[in-house]
Amino acid sequence: MKESAMISENRVGRFSIQRWLIDHRADELTVIFGRVVIVRAEMMFDRDSVEYTAYSSDFEPMKKGHITPEYNVWVEVGEEDENGVCPLDVKFRLALGDLGPATKIISKDSEHERSQS
Repeated sequence: MKESAMISENRVGRFSIQRWLIDHRADELTVIFGRVVIVRAEMMFDRDSVEYTAYSSDFEPMKKGHITPEYNVWVEVGEEDENGVCPLDVKFRLALGDLGPATKIISKDSEHERSQS
């Protein structure tokens, strides 16, 4: 059996999701988890978030032995269609310096916008 390209190319990364988002926005988070293969999850009580280590074709290839990079995750919620379905767009961005929240769900209804610092 052939090894997956994301594994053979070592496309590994870390990202965090605030527990509040897991508790209250799980439907939107399924698009994130559909794009990654999680190999480690750890509850970070000091930040009230879960830190994941995963493989994904969205991550940059890494050389073996290098430190696993951290990614910011953005989920953009589109306009609801006639069937009541909102398209969701997921983007992983390398967390280089202070580029904003680690996980952010952007929706038309800003009342439901929640991010993790």
